[in-house]
Amino acid sequence: MIDLPRAIINTLGFQPKRQRYFCCPTMLVDCEEFAIEVSDDTLNAWYFTVKEPRGYVVASYGAGNCVCDWVGEANYLREQYNVSVLVHDYRGYGKSTGSPDIWSIVNDSKKVVEWLCEHEQINATDLIMYGYSLGGAIAVHLASEFQTQGLIVSSSFTCLGDLAFKYAWFLPGSNLLIPWDYLNSRNAIAGYYGTLLCSHGDHDDVIPPWHGRALFDACPSEAKTFVAMNKGHTWARVDHHEGKKNYYYQGKEKEFFASMRKPVKK
Repeated sequence: MIDLPRAIINTLGFQPKRQRYFCCPTMLVDCEEFAIEVSDDTLNAWYFTVKEPRGYVVASYGAGNCVCDWVGEANYLREQYNVSVLVHDYRGYGKSTGSPDIWSIVNDSKKVVEWLCEHEQINATDLIMYGYSLGGAIAVHLASEFQTQGLIVSSSFTCLGDLAFKYAWFLPGSNLLIPWDYLNSRNAIAGYYGTLLCSHGDHDDVIPPWHGRALFDACPSEAKTFVAMNKGHTWARVDHHEGKKNYYYQGKEKEFFASMRKPVKK
């Protein structure tokens, strides 16, 4: 029997990019490429490392991105905060095999976390999860599952059911089109107690701003910060609406990383 909601999301919710890695070689210094096995497929991962890192970041991108889109962000994070950054392509993206699937995407990412912990001999609780848009939902689920010390969420959603209602409001029963348990970040973040940095653009026409605020409100952590910005559906650090850097967010980001403890090897 066909799982119709799953088929709809897998068909319309992903915009996979295949192999197309055109990056400046200087941006890939100290970047290793790994293949991580997940059930019947293989995920391609890029690991941007630093010497004696103060932390480890697992980054998850949006539905229309790929690992090469995060090269600049990964380099910024490791240069500014001396952290190593791991980014992987979802199934069907980049060099990863298989096809995108909404049910497997979080479980696959758990395997990536486990791989990093084994590779670096650290505990998952010492990690920092970072996600944008769709990747924000993945980051929330991973942070809640492993109770990581840090979580950064940028321009993400409460659950896919809420997004289905936004885009298919004109269809009878649109609020029932996608079950509410499909990537329900609002429920997942309700079990997260680490440090949270959440941001959303006031002009986001892809994922309405109230989603970001709802995620922030649902998190029970006492160490959490929300930053509302004058931008659309873009990453947090640059205020694209005004074409300038968002210095307020950068300040909060610096405070976030300064509060992270340095992981201890097993």
